[in-house]
Amino acid sequence: MNGEGKIRNTNVQEFEGGFTLVELFQYLWKNLLLILGIVVATVAVGVVYTWLIVTPKYTSTAEIVFTINREKSTGGNFNFATKISEIKADLPSWVVILGSEEFITEALIDASEDEESGITFNDIQELEKLVKKVKGLITITNPKDQLLIKIQTTSVDSKLAYVVTKYVSELAAKEIDLNQYDDEETIIVAVENRFVTRAKLPTSPSSPNKILNVIISFLVGAIISVVVVLLKEQFSGVFKSSEEIEKLTGYPIIGEIFEQEYDDNGGEE
Repeated sequence: MNGEGKIRNTNVQEFEGGFTLVELFQYLWKNLLLILGIVVATVAVGVVYTWLIVTPKYTSTAEIVFTINREKSTGGNFNFATKISEIKADLPSWVVILGSEEFITEALIDASEDEESGITFNDIQELEKLVKKVKGLITITNPKDQLLIKIQTTSVDSKLAYVVTKYVSELAAKEIDLNQYDDEETIIVAVENRFVTRAKLPTSPSSPNKILNVIISFLVGAIISVVVVLLKEQFSGVFKSSEEIEKLTGYPIIGEIFEQEYDDNGGEE
């Protein structure tokens, strides 16, 4: 009984210890074809999903930055730090205004007056429907601690992404009242806004990222294949070497009997 108890304790310790690094590499090398098969299959699924299933989306971006023109800043009480703080405090509210349905409606009406924009609607209902669609495509942000408003439109239609970004950003540049930042004694506009990035027609999809998806598929396949190999080896009921028997029982092997196969005539194969 004591001997059996020792064997059981040894078994538990061995299983809790898991695989050694050398054993892991041996298992992976022995199952190399299985690993390659799983990796190739996973990458193939990723490629099919990325190239054939996912609908590509296009993004058009415009950026409006606010600057204080020192040459135009006159008046004894003008303070640059104060002006910067005022602009930073106001930009979040402008983000809300520019993203509102009312503002988008006005921008789309401007776009509809340009035949090349492709923006058309026959009545108010169609316009409202278009506005709701565009509102779900456009993103307007004020990056933290930057005197900047960023306008992005992402759509499966590259031209729509461009047109929406173009007209919303151009209307925004016109509508923002720069004079509100002037001092009472400053008679010349001290704050200006300008386009750092103007809206452009996107020529390549912004998503999906094909290269990234292939890399992720490869990594996922590699992880899955390693897990499969480890599970396969962990739950295998076959001893593959005398060392495994020694490790399992805790006793040394003093002899081995090899299996010999014979042909139909009784000779050795």
